[in-house]
Amino acid sequence: MAFDSLSDNIEKSGSKAQEYLKNSSEYYKLRSFKTISKTVISLVTFLTVGIFLLLVLFFFSVGAALWLGDIIDSRYAGYFIVGGFYILIILIILLFGKKSIEKLILTKFSDIFFDNDSDPEPDVLTSIMANKEEKKEEKNEEI
Repeated sequence: MAFDSLSDNIEKSGSKAQEYLKNSSEYYKLRSFKTISKTVISLVTFLTVGIFLLLVLFFFSVGAALWLGDIIDSRYAGYFIVGGFYILIILIILLFGKKSIEKLILTKFSDIFFDNDSDPEPDVLTSIMANKEEKKEEKNEEI
């Protein structure tokens, strides 16, 4: 009797371990899908907004170059002044702003990848999946 009970417990623990591994792998598949989806959505949003901002910047730059060209009576000089302004901005960013831009990007993507607030813990997910399995077994027993 005791030996039968022990073997039943060993069989149950083996099946529970397999069930836990299956549920854990499903959890991590879902979590990686969520992370990849959030990353792709962020990149698409960033690229879309970036493209429209570049278009706006382009038209403002052409307008500023034409306006400056009319003021100094040389369209070429207007374009060179606007181009020089952008070269100056790029140099300032490279010299002083590189670290802050890197920090901003790392912070944004670490928020996406390591977002643990909305995810249920694996133990909670395991208990949910175990309850679903028990309900399925009960339905099978009734039939």
